[in-house]
This record gives sequence, structure tokens and C-alpha cells, in this order.
Amino acid sequence: MNDLRKRAEQGYPEQQLELAKAYLMGKGVPQDLEKAAHWYEMAARRGNPEAENQIAYFYQKGIGVPTDPVRAFHWYQLASASGLVWAKVNLGVSYLYGMGVPKNASTARHLFQEAVGNGNGLAAAYLGHMDYFGLGGPVDKAAADKWFVIGSKLHDPIAAYSLGLLYSEYDDHSKDNHRAAELFRFSARKGYILAKHELGRLLVNHPELAKSPQEARTLLLEASGAGLWNSSAVLGALARDGIGEPADAGHAYYWFFLSKLQGGAIAEKVVARDVSVLEQELPDRELAKLSKEAQDRFGQQPKAVMFLSQLGDDGGVQLRVPVILDSTGKTTGD
Repeated sequence: MNDLRKRAEQGYPEQQLELAKAYLMGKGVPQDLEKAAHWYEMAARRGNPEAENQIAYFYQKGIGVPTDPVRAFHWYQLASASGLVWAKVNLGVSYLYGMGVPKNASTARHLFQEAVGNGNGLAAAYLGHMDYFGLGGPVDKAAADKWFVIGSKLHDPIAAYSLGLLYSEYDDHSKDNHRAAELFRFSARKGYILAKHELGRLLVNHPELAKSPQEARTLLLEASGAGLWNSSAVLGALARDGIGEPADAGHAYYWFFLSKLQGGAIAEKVVARDVSVLEQELPDRELAKLSKEAQDRFGQQPKAVMFLSQLGDDGGVQLRVPVILDSTGKTTGD
């Protein structure tokens, strides 16, 4: 580590990048996001495309540096000009949503199309998103479907997830729960949390599609553990109704209370009736114990990251949330 730091201080961009990663991940040094940002920016100033994309993301999200979407856009531009495909996607997102630059859907589409040409499946998911909702042009749901298919064939979990939603949720698309389960399962295997939730929910309603009796519950537990409030709410409903386990008011209250903590006002509105009923049913001492357990668990969890899909106020699925990628191509967020 001393040799790495010495080379970084001497201005070698590859070593600056490696030192930044070490501080970001806490490998060989204590994790320090400010130092990670410093060394990413040093490497970026020496023209390293990966560092340019990463420091752009840091400025986008305020990681180790003050939030500055204009500086983020600047670094995305440089990384994209260097040919980094993920930076091209991020630059397209910046134009699509007006982050650090005026909105320009036409430029965003062009960047996404270039990225798809370089084999990036998430860019195809964005093009599907644009066509489905008519962002920067007319609504074209047939074209959206084709883009989601292309993204899925390029092994992108968000494209597969989005296509699964069309097959399972949207009335203006042909229904095929078997196909939706396959797509959600692929996306879930890639680690996409929303796919785990949707697959778990689909399997609760269609247990004949499950690989095992516990698959749905396992998926929902994983999604809840990642901070997804709606998965916690489903687990509460399962405990309340005795689906997959004996009915248990205490378990139900725990999950509903955790859901409320995770999801804030939206979740509180959804679970309010169940929480109120269970508060009348359970003794005060047990309520206090369960609330404390839920609060402790919540304090140890990350905030859920909702990207291409988000639950609306009415609990319906929407597709309108930006995805920002770090330099590894992994989806990250608040």
C-alpha cells in the first residue's frame, strides 16, 4: 500500500485509480469516501476514463464531495468522449432527465443508441423506457417492447425486469406469467432487488410457477433485507393471512412496522389499516418489543434503491426513475 500511495502521489493515473478504489472499498486502508473522491479526481485529471466516470458519479450523488450535477456532467462528457460505454449511458441519462444540463431527449436517444451498438443492454432498456412513455417523441409501445427484448438478449437485468413487468402488469401488453417469471428470475439472479420483489410477489399469486415452496418467501426476505418496503409489506400480509406459514399477528405487525420505516409516507399509507388493527389486537408490551426489533433491523439496512421501476402512491408500478451507473456498470443510488 505504501508503494501504491507513493506512485499515486507521483502522478501515475493507474495507481491513483487503484488507491481511489482501495479507499472506496476499505481494502488495505480504512474506508474514506473523501480520499476516494480525491484520488478518482486526480486520476480523472490525467485522462483516465474510468476515473472520469467514477468521479462524475460521485459528484452526481454527493459521495465524498458536494453534490454538483454540472461537474458530474462535465466528467461524464470526458469519459464518454474517451469511448467508455458506461459513461455514454450516464451521459444519456443526464440529457434525458436534465441533470447538470438542459433536457435533450434527442441527444439522449442518440447516446443510448450508440451504447446499444457497443453491446450495452441498459441503454436498450432506456430506449424502451423512452418509447413506452413517449419521452422526446411519440409513444411507441411496440418499439419499447423490441428495445426491452434487445436489452434482455444483451443480458441486462433491468431490461429483463422491465419486459417482465409488461408481461405481468400492463393491460396493454399480452399476458404471460411463465415468461414474466423467467425474466424476473434472470434479473433476480443478477442481483436486481426489484426483480426479486416482483418474482416473489408473482409466485405468491401463482405458486405453480415456483421452483420450490420457499422460493417466494426467500426472494421477499432478500428484497426486504435490502431495504425494499413493499417486500416487507407483502411479508406482513403473508403472516397476517397465514400464507406459507401459520397466521401470526406478531410477525405481521413486525413486517408492517418495518415496511413503514423503510418506505416513509407512501408505505405508511399502504399499511396504516393493518398496523391500526394489530395495535388493537396485540398487548402493549409485545408491540413495544416488535417495534424495537423492527427499528433495530431498519437501522442496519441500506436504503432501497429504486431505478427503472418504482411504486406509486397507489401501489401501482411505474417505470419512471433514472438509473445512474458507476464505472463498473453496477446500478447504484441513494
